Amino acid sequence: PATRTGRNLLGALMAPVLVAMMLSGSLVALGQLLLLMVAVAVGLPLLLWGPLRLADKGGARLPLAPRLALRRLARRPMTTLPMLAAMVLALAVMSLASQVGQQLLGQWRASLPEKAPNYFVLNLFDQDMDAFRSWLDTHDAEVPGFYPVVRARLTEVNGQPVREAVTKEDEDDQGQRALNRDLSLTQADTLPESNRVTQGRWVADAPGEVSVESELAESLGLKVGDELGFTAPSGSVAATVVGLREVEWESFEPNFYFMFSPGTLESLNRYWLTSFYLPEGQGADLPDLIRQFPQITLLDVNALLDQAQDLIARASRAALALAVLLLASSVLVMAAAWLAGNQQRRRDEALLRVLGARSALLRRVAVLEQALLLGGAALFAHLLHLVALWPLGAKLFDGDMPLSWWILLPWVLILPMLAIQWLKPRRHSAPLARLMS
Repeated sequence: PATRTGRNLLGALMAPVLVAMMLSGSLVALGQLLLLMVAVAVGLPLLLWGPLRLADKGGARLPLAPRLALRRLARRPMTTLPMLAAMVLALAVMSLASQVGQQLLGQWRASLPEKAPNYFVLNLFDQDMDAFRSWLDTHDAEVPGFYPVVRARLTEVNGQPVREAVTKEDEDDQGQRALNRDLSLTQADTLPESNRVTQGRWVADAPGEVSVESELAESLGLKVGDELGFTAPSGSVAATVVGLREVEWESFEPNFYFMFSPGTLESLNRYWLTSFYLPEGQGADLPDLIRQFPQITLLDVNALLDQAQDLIARASRAALALAVLLLASSVLVMAAAWLAGNQQRRRDEALLRVLGARSALLRRVAVLEQALLLGGAALFAHLLHLVALWPLGAKLFDGDMPLSWWILLPWVLILPMLAIQWLKPRRHSAPLARLMS
């Protein structure tokens, strides 16, 4: 029987792992997730053990009922800490999912400038430009600018083949992608509004200069003064890095890794790229534009924005749903652990009755025990939420994730439970005058 029970337990533990492995398709990713789960399952109770012990020792001067409740929780750490950790994690995940999802949507809407371009056009050629500009003027479209685009690869840095010039220490994922594909090069005489020079200067009017996006330059180890060589199907071009730029990729304007000074790319085959804002109600004429220029690629940014906003909303709702399920499972675990400890609790109450405790005191101790557990879970979930704001703000919100009312969600969920505990009918009796003094 013991062997069969062990096999059943092993099968119950391995089945969800195998299913998760098939769904994830990556044993490495699954292993990292399992390690994270083990770290949280072990680390969080260990972190909570210290505050529980301090509360028990610090409660020596409290009235008798809360002192007995704290002592009962501290005496059974193997039961108290898993219950507390499960509730803390569930409440923190729920409040974080709610805040991050709502703020992502809010930031997404706020980041869209007024009259941001809502259409992108690719594959315009020189002979199309006059007629295309005329169509835009007729429909009151606002155009940030036109950019000639040349498809080429970065092949040389300071006269050396790029694979030799860029070491593995300099190259990261972004640099690897840049070296393994054709890049879109352009030339311009003015710095785009969504760009900001961080090092060096903007390109001059003379050919042979290039400005590089700062993050790509960092990933490839490029700096001001480097000589770059590019190879395109129609020829090659060389330029000197005169500055690095910070690019606001969310500006809904054309942005590029490499922007050259005017005249640098004139000898290479090119097409034109632009974006424009079309006032509401003018979209009905877009089929005429496509019929007039059948070779162009027209991207509807409005549709992409709707899809992206819907995706963020769905992800937020999914995270919140998972958090609700996690909270429900934590409440069930807490209830099961509470029922499992009834036998020990009855023995404690029997001993207290022998010492003279009355039913009112025992009832008050039981209510306070649950209240301390729930209140402690809300408090530590609140603190965990505050701690998690720092890395989340750095990763998702450019270092700034302001506080919001969502941080109080653990208390909003716990306070009704606490109220239910306090409002339960109690049997009247006089309190115990002295016990464990």
